Amino acid sequence: MGASNSKLVFKKGIFRLSEERHIPADDPYWTSVILGAPESPEDVFSLFSATDIRRTRDKALENLETLILAVTSRLFILRHHPSFPDPEFAPDRDALNCIRVLTRLLPYLYEAEALQQWEERFFWGTRRKRTRKSALANEVLFDGVDGITSPRPKLDEFEEARPLAEELVETLVDLMFFSGLTLPRQPHGKPKVTYAIWQSGVGCNTSVATTKEFESNRAEILRLLLTMAGKSMYMAPGCCRKRASGSSRTCSLKYNPASWKVPYNALILKDAKQVLVTYTLQLILVLLLYPIPEDQESGPKRNYYRHFLGLHRAQDFQFIVDGMMRVLQQPMQEKTSYIPAGTQSTGTLVPEMIMLFWEITQCNKRFRSFIIDTDRVYDFVILAVFHALEFKSDASKQGVVRMCAFLLQTLSVEKNFGVNLNKHFDTQETLPPLYASLGSADPMPTSSFTPSTTSSPEARAS
Repeated sequence: MGASNSKLVFKKGIFRLSEERHIPADDPYWTSVILGAPESPEDVFSLFSATDIRRTRDKALENLETLILAVTSRLFILRHHPSFPDPEFAPDRDALNCIRVLTRLLPYLYEAEALQQWEERFFWGTRRKRTRKSALANEVLFDGVDGITSPRPKLDEFEEARPLAEELVETLVDLMFFSGLTLPRQPHGKPKVTYAIWQSGVGCNTSVATTKEFESNRAEILRLLLTMAGKSMYMAPGCCRKRASGSSRTCSLKYNPASWKVPYNALILKDAKQVLVTYTLQLILVLLLYPIPEDQESGPKRNYYRHFLGLHRAQDFQFIVDGMMRVLQQPMQEKTSYIPAGTQSTGTLVPEMIMLFWEITQCNKRFRSFIIDTDRVYDFVILAVFHALEFKSDASKQGVVRMCAFLLQTLSVEKNFGVNLNKHFDTQETLPPLYASLGSADPMPTSSFTPSTTSSPEARAS
């Protein structure tokens, strides 16, 4: 949204959501103001304030319903449009604006406990919608829920439809692998959706050509999926394709934040690839850690995403270890860097990477044995102790400290863990400095004892 006048029009349009009740579904306002005006995520997130959303939610919920239906319907039509993405007939900017608006709205619906039944009906209830042919012919703005539409066409123009949230997740997964939007444009006649792994890694030796624009689009789609997952953990599980999680993991572990051999990334205002890696890593953790609700009739359920942790090849283990080490070592390297502390990064991926490492060591005995039976066990013990000491006094990072302790506890189950720790260690210079270290006490028990005695009272109580 370039000119200030356009931003003013968009802001006035947002005010209309709460000031005018029952805005008609066929009003041009939905496409021209809400979907047509923004040009970047900043436009949506800065001008569509939390106060505006809450006021509309509490005073004119029907307008919020119409807005969500307009946005999702437009997104579904664009996904199936034969020319998408095309700047004239089916612009990708419209699809991205739909994604941005949904990402902005959904958290404020989740926070209202009084809307739980409404959410269940609206997002997961049965519905009827226009057929694709009818929708394109009549340029319908949105699909109806429970048969509610405006205006109401002939009955034969409707068909049974999946729940709104299920279709939205399916559409977002397709868009993550869509020609011209998140993947290189395919030749004419080829499928628009190709479930290709974005980055070389586990199970794939070649990377798909990419651009900063593709990476930015992937990040926006993943951000909406994460937003939806924030509520889906309290609802009936939906069906998602497994390939998305596989690409997320390989993309995350391939990331190298120190390709210049020094911690430089904090000097860059915004690293698009780091944003993408952060979202992919968070999504794979959400999918892996999601507790499947048990059904008394059909017995216990299984989280099939954990199947992707059942690796067995040594080269796959080595790839995972190298990817984790790159991220976990960076904060420790910054301690000895010549770059001033004020410009260094804060290791934002460390909690997620420790969580993923702990999860793999619990679920994959072969991986745990691979770590323990090689010299890599030294590296991870040092890193776990370092991060526990680093965050021991930060009340907001006590979860990281506990994860480090749980990780060491999981590794100590294996007999060879203790055997390897008793081997002669010659590279003491690689160890981080101990806090208030006096004398020649063994670093391992000293470092393990320090967090439990020098943390804040709140941290020790937790």
